[in-house]
Amino acid sequence: MGLSHARGVFRHRLHASQGVYFGEVVDDAMRLNAYGEMIRSTWREIPSYYQGIGTDAFVVMPNHVHGIIFIESVGAIPRGRPKEMKKDVHSVSWQAQGPVPTTLGLSEVIKRFKTMTMHRYRKGVIDGLWEPYDQRLWQRGFYNHIIRNDSGLDAVRGYVRDNPLQWALDGENPAASPLHSGDHNVAEK
Repeated sequence: MGLSHARGVFRHRLHASQGVYFGEVVDDAMRLNAYGEMIRSTWREIPSYYQGIGTDAFVVMPNHVHGIIFIESVGAIPRGRPKEMKKDVHSVSWQAQGPVPTTLGLSEVIKRFKTMTMHRYRKGVIDGLWEPYDQRLWQRGFYNHIIRNDSGLDAVRGYVRDNPLQWALDGENPAASPLHSGDHNVAEK
């Protein structure tokens, strides 16, 4: 999918209390645990479940994720007016005159991603693979940013890719220095 389509960046946060994390940053590289691996594999599967949705740069951090989602033709309806197709004298069927683009917006894609990961997490707990977590795994909202041009896309891809390098200074890192912590937003050029 190209940049002519709608797109967004999202950021989720995991409730970091109780020490539940998706892995750890070691030598400026993210090392995923089983939770993190499940999150990453679920992300990679998104396009196979939802027509018109593509994924791009993505990183799982110890207590949150960053990723780019491409959304094609949000809210569009089938092209043209459906035409009547007679199978025989007694039955009529209708067929759209073009492919049906996705009707999912970014919020719905994120909601489904969260639902899929929570379902897989619960299954892992039931199967005895993971310890139960007594709070919400995902926070309610997410941060998003619309990427408007190629230079903005390059900047956000770099931000996502390099995020583990900034973990020591990240405000969401429980071990970060309070003098250097804070949310690091991407400024588009």
